[in-house]
Amino acid sequence: MTETGLAFSGGGIRSAAFSSGVLRRLLQGNTKIDYLSCVSGGGYTGSAYVDWKYRNGNVDNPEWHQEFFEHMRKQSGLMCNWQIPLQGVVDTLIILSLILFVCVLMPLIVWGSYVFPVAYAIDLLFGNLLRAEFQCPDPPTTSLPLNNTADNATLHVPQGTQRSHCQVETG
Repeated sequence: MTETGLAFSGGGIRSAAFSSGVLRRLLQGNTKIDYLSCVSGGGYTGSAYVDWKYRNGNVDNPEWHQEFFEHMRKQSGLMCNWQIPLQGVVDTLIILSLILFVCVLMPLIVWGSYVFPVAYAIDLLFGNLLRAEFQCPDPPTTSLPLNNTADNATLHVPQGTQRSHCQVETG
């Protein structure tokens, strides 16, 4: 007498759906499954089957096979159950509010408790300096002539005025 092993591979919900179809056909053909190995997405179907079988006294029965697959079909609305439109709208609103909470409100709550005290401390310590007006010395009111020579251009300042630290150089 041989024993039958069944392995379900991974791949998310697509794998779970494919595994469910394979399991359904095997059980409809009265195949006795002795060993079951599941990975990732195939584990959805495999664990549901093992749980359902355990709850029904470890006995394979065509009546509860049909009930099992109908139960899986009803529960297959991954995120939202759009078979009932009002339920689908409610599920969608719940998911959107969770996304809003996680992406917008939680960062405000978590980082706000850190950012606002730091901003207050910076304002308290450096606020006067940060809000001070920046004063530049007034530029001369008369234009200063440039004397262009072959080597470079230099700024000539008339007698009686202070000489600037800047020089105009041409490359």
